[in-house]
Amino acid sequence: MTTFTRLCQRPTVIGLLLALVIVATFLPVAGFDFVNADDPGYFAANPNVQAGLSWQGLRWAFRTHEVESHYPLTWLSFMVDAELFGNGPAGPHLTNLLLHVANALLLLGLLRRLTGPGWGNVFIASAFALHPLHVESVAWVSERKGVLSTLFLLLALWAYTRYATTQAEGRDDGKTGGRPTTAEPAARNRHGNSRLALRAALWYLVALLWFALGLLSKPMLVTLPCVMLLLDYWPLRRLERRDGRLRLRPRLVLEKLPFFVLAGISSIIQVHVAQQAGALSTLGNSPLSARIGNALVSYLRYLGKLFWPVDLAFPYLYPGRWPPGEVILAGALLGGVTVFSLCRARRRPWLVVGWFWFLGMLVPVLGLVQWGNEAMADRFTYVPLVGLFLVLAMGAAELPQRLFPRMVLASAAVLLVLACALRTRNQLQYWRNGEMLARHAIAVTKDNYVAYNVLGGCLYRAGRLDEAISSFRTAVEINPRFASAENNLGLALAHQGKRQEAMRHYRLALEYSPAYPQAMINLGDALTMEGRLDEAIQQYREALRRDPDLASALNNLALVLLRKKNYAEAITYYREALAIAPQNAAAYKNLGLALAALGDVQQAIGCLETALRLNPDLPDAAQQLEALTARAKTGAPHP
Repeated sequence: MTTFTRLCQRPTVIGLLLALVIVATFLPVAGFDFVNADDPGYFAANPNVQAGLSWQGLRWAFRTHEVESHYPLTWLSFMVDAELFGNGPAGPHLTNLLLHVANALLLLGLLRRLTGPGWGNVFIASAFALHPLHVESVAWVSERKGVLSTLFLLLALWAYTRYATTQAEGRDDGKTGGRPTTAEPAARNRHGNSRLALRAALWYLVALLWFALGLLSKPMLVTLPCVMLLLDYWPLRRLERRDGRLRLRPRLVLEKLPFFVLAGISSIIQVHVAQQAGALSTLGNSPLSARIGNALVSYLRYLGKLFWPVDLAFPYLYPGRWPPGEVILAGALLGGVTVFSLCRARRRPWLVVGWFWFLGMLVPVLGLVQWGNEAMADRFTYVPLVGLFLVLAMGAAELPQRLFPRMVLASAAVLLVLACALRTRNQLQYWRNGEMLARHAIAVTKDNYVAYNVLGGCLYRAGRLDEAISSFRTAVEINPRFASAENNLGLALAHQGKRQEAMRHYRLALEYSPAYPQAMINLGDALTMEGRLDEAIQQYREALRRDPDLASALNNLALVLLRKKNYAEAITYYREALAIAPQNAAAYKNLGLALAALGDVQQAIGCLETALRLNPDLPDAAQQLEALTARAKTGAPHP
């Protein structure tokens, strides 16, 4: 064996090479823009995030329902990006990439600890890192929750593995025929076992901590305790007796109880937040039979895209019902593979573990409890595909060398990984900006009203109003009860001065989605422009009832109150808005005017100075400051 070959087999070198390949493949994301699908709400237009880290931001992260889910740690990670890299897209894109690299290396290390060194582990980690189904998780800023939660998931599994192996060492330590030979070794044994028990307990607590942090990043991790039970079966073999036979051990389930409790709490919080935001579909809107059918077909579609990753798109829309023949076929195939894996469990336990890893990790995102309108998504495969990669690697290792020489298998694995990298690089280009992403989805899917809505948003921001309105109208024609497209259509029409038509679409959006604060704010803005101030105030107050931390609603409500000369209440709302979004120069200016109206000239001057520091070109601010400064010098009363 040459020195170079030995060097390439070192774990550090393998990890470094893998990291370099991942960075080389995904590096174009550093130059990508935000996409007009969740990115504005998560980062690009979120004043709470763009203000960076603060105690106010910390409080907001744990209580907000802004994206209809509970992701406090994800919000905090975005705030760190804003603090370190500013408010552009490069920082969060690079952070996603670095988290993906860390996940691949952690997976490689975890597999090595679980199954020992081997090139199969390198294949699994490489396939995880470079498969095109994972482009969405890395290239989409809003999917920070996925890559961040996976980091904590892998850390939790690492700590759990250390706990299990340390506990096993404690049981086996110092045993010679089951009894120590003298009293002194027995005392040393007891001392050593106590130390191992303490170490095991610490690793257990660390695993629980990582799991909790993962749930605070994304609740999809609720199935992790079940994955731990799978690992108990293989490769940890905690279910085996000394004679090699399996034995059910209730203790192994009981030790997972704290993990199940955390998973249950997280699920309850998530359902509550979704219900408050109106995002949770009812059984009447989506019958259980339809959701089960979609789950079965989605499993099969995921398997198909694993082996033939073409026509990948964002999003794949929920069809309502699949043809009964497709559902029956999917159920039969999935049931057949499940039975086959169980029948081979004794000789090939990795088959059961890998297959049930895939099935189980997808359960929270199969739409059995329906969120939104997606039937499936590439990002949902980020962790579940690890189970299938494990089956492929272990299955290849058991092929007879006479028919499949190791060199042939190694070459095939390298070619597969390279093919994945090339396909991934190709898929990346569609995430360069929102318009490219939407047009690609429209091209490879049918009647994709969400993609038309995203495309319309991109065209609206580019000032191409007629094209934007056409896209929004197409989205509404495909799905006549699509609240988001109705709201966006109203915005584009209002920008053209067609406020009456715009208000009609805002009201339609609220009819289809009564808990839609942004539509309330937009309707309030249109009513304000029409001079219907009391009706506008009603809309802003309702939006704040839904979400008290909406800075735009607070600011706009204060502006209307200022016009009605209700200065004291306007000041209260301006201060609340600035506590959430402290970079709003116009809010500082208007707060200064309200304070001046009540005779607090010195504070008013301070607010106007802050406003000009934030935006030196703010209209009329310099003149207002000059007038207030002169008034303060002369002591003249407010005119």
